[in-house]
Amino acid sequence: MTDSIQFDRNVLVGVKPELDNALGVIGARLDQYLDAFADPAALQTARSELQRLLERLKTLHLDGVVVFCSELQTVLGELVSHPDIASALHRDVLHHAMLGLTSYLDALADGADNAALQLFNQYQELQQLRGLEMSFELDLFYPVLAVTLPQQVLYSQFEGDSSPRLKALRSQYQQGLLHWLRQDDAPAALQSMRQILDGVMHCMTQDGSRAFWWVAGGLLDCLRLDGLPAELNARKLLGRIDQQIRAVAEGNAGEAQPALNEMLYMIGRSHSVSDLVAEIKHTYALDIYLPKLAAVPPGAVSQILGTMRDLLHVTEECWEHAVRGNMAACNKFSGYTAQLAAQSKDLDRNTLQYLTWQIETFSKQANRPEHARLIAMDMAMALLLLGSGIRHYDNLGSNFQEQARILSGRMQAAMQRQPEEKQRLNDLVHLYCQMGQDDVLTHLFNEMLANLHYVEQGLSAFFSDAGKRGELSGLLLLLAQIQGGLRIASLEQAEQVLAPVQNNVRRFAQSDAVPDTQESHALTRAVSALKNYLQHLARRQAADAALLQTALGELSGLRQFSAPAAAVTEVSGVPTITQRAAGEDQELLEVFLEEAQEVLRSVHDNLEIYQMKPCPMTSEPERRVVFPP
Repeated sequence: MTDSIQFDRNVLVGVKPELDNALGVIGARLDQYLDAFADPAALQTARSELQRLLERLKTLHLDGVVVFCSELQTVLGELVSHPDIASALHRDVLHHAMLGLTSYLDALADGADNAALQLFNQYQELQQLRGLEMSFELDLFYPVLAVTLPQQVLYSQFEGDSSPRLKALRSQYQQGLLHWLRQDDAPAALQSMRQILDGVMHCMTQDGSRAFWWVAGGLLDCLRLDGLPAELNARKLLGRIDQQIRAVAEGNAGEAQPALNEMLYMIGRSHSVSDLVAEIKHTYALDIYLPKLAAVPPGAVSQILGTMRDLLHVTEECWEHAVRGNMAACNKFSGYTAQLAAQSKDLDRNTLQYLTWQIETFSKQANRPEHARLIAMDMAMALLLLGSGIRHYDNLGSNFQEQARILSGRMQAAMQRQPEEKQRLNDLVHLYCQMGQDDVLTHLFNEMLANLHYVEQGLSAFFSDAGKRGELSGLLLLLAQIQGGLRIASLEQAEQVLAPVQNNVRRFAQSDAVPDTQESHALTRAVSALKNYLQHLARRQAADAALLQTALGELSGLRQFSAPAAAVTEVSGVPTITQRAAGEDQELLEVFLEEAQEVLRSVHDNLEIYQMKPCPMTSEPERRVVFPP
C-alpha cells in the first residue's frame, strides 16, 4: 500500500555534479532573459534544461522537489506563451526560487533531511505569481513511508480478511461517520469509528498494509481531541477512508499513498496529542518534514497586529507626502513597508503576508515622486486594505486575497504604463464596493484631489509651453485613475465633465494641435470645478453641482465626446456607493451558486452512506434542503 522506493542520498551525491551543471545553465539563461526580458531564446533554453532536470529528480524520488520544479516550469511556460506579462516581480520571484532550489539540493547532499517544505515560501511566491490565492503545504509533504511499525501493530491478532466482515465493518463506520457529520454526539461517533478501524487493521496481514489503518486511527484521535488547526478540513479524508475499506473488501488495495500522506500531515499539525498520535509522530519522524511553527506565545499575535497598526499609520502619512513630491518620504515609505512585511512573517500563512509583500515590492519601484503618482490611488487602497486585514485578522477569507491580487495587478500595470483596461477598471469597482464605504470614500476623494492637483499643474505648464507636450501622457494615467474613482463613487456628473477633459488631453498628446484660449480656459475651469466638487465631498459637505454644469456646457462646445452612463445616488449632497442592478444580480447569483456547490459537495460526500444505510423516516422529521428563490 505504500511506495517502498525511497530517496537514496548516496545516489544523489553521485549525480550531484550533473545537477549542479543543469542548475548553472538554467540560472545563467534565466539571468540573461531577466536582464531586460528581451531574449526569448534564453528563456526557452532555461525551460528545456529545467525539463531535463525534472526528469532526473524523478529518478531520485525527490517527490517534493519535483512538485516545486514543476511549478517553476509552469511559470516559465507562461512567460514563453505570454511574454508581455514579464515584470520586475517575475525577476525577484524566479531569483528566489533558483536560490532556494540550489541551496536545498546542496544541503541535502551534505546530509540535511529531505524536507521539501523548506521550499514552501518560494513555492508560494511562484503560485501567487500565477494569481493563485492559496498555497498548500501538503503539496510538498512527502515523508518516508517505509518505516518499522510498532510491535503491537505488526504482531497483534490477525482475524482474517474475509470480505463479509470488512463489509460489515464498513457499514458500522458509515453509521459513525453519519452521526459525526450531523454532530450527533460527535466524540462518541469518533471513538466508535476508531474502534472499527482497529477491527479493519486486524483483518490485514502483518505487513505495511496495517500502516494505513493505524494512522487513520490516529487521525480520528486528533479530531476527537479537537486538535486540528481550523484551516484543515478532514471531512473528505474520512470519506476516502470509507472508500479504502470498500477497496480492500473487494480485494483491491487501491492507491492509498496520497490519503496516507494527507493523514500524516494532519497528525503532524495537530495541537492535541494522544498516546497513539505521539507514537505515530515518532514513528514517521513527522517533526523532520514539517517546518517549525513560529513559537508565538499567547497574546503575541495581538502584539504583532498592534505594532503593524501603528506602523501602518505612519506609512500612510508617509505615502501622502511621497505622492505630493517629497523625495525623502519615498525612501522612508520603502523602509516602513519593509517593516510591515517583516512583522507579518510571524503571522499565520495566507493571511497578511502576500499583501504586505506586494506593498513592499511596489514601494521599491515607487522610489521617486513621479513614480509614486503612477500608483497613488492603488497604493492608498492597498494600505487601506491592509488596515482592514489587521482589524479583521481572525475572520479573513478568500476575498481578502482576491482584493490584494486585484490591487497588485493594477499597480504592476500602472508601473509598466499600460493603458487602463475595462476589466481592470471593473475589478477596481468591485473591490471598492466590497469594502467599508466611509473609509473608502474619504481616501478615494483625497487621492483624486491629489491627482487633480498634478493634472492642473501639468496642463498649466503645457498651455504656457507647447514643447512640454511629452508630459501629457503622464497626465492621462492620472486622469484614468480619477475616472476609476468617479465610477466607483457613482459620481455621474463629475464623470461626464472628466470625459471631455480626457479626450482633449489625449488629442493634444497624440497630435501637434495647440490649444487656443477658449480651450485652455475651458479645460482649466473644468479641472477647478472638479476639485471644488471633490473638496466638499471629502469634508462630507453638500457639494454644489452648478459649477460642474457650467464647466460641462463650456466643454461641450470644444469637441464632440461620448459621456459614459453611470448610476448615482446622493444623500444630502454626499454620494454613496451603489451596486448597479446587473452587479446585484451577479453578486446574488454567486452567493446562490456557492450555497448550491456546498450542498452538492455534502451530497457527494454522503451519498453512499445514505445508500448503504438509509435514515429511518420515522426516527426524526424529514430534513429538506431549501434553496433561495
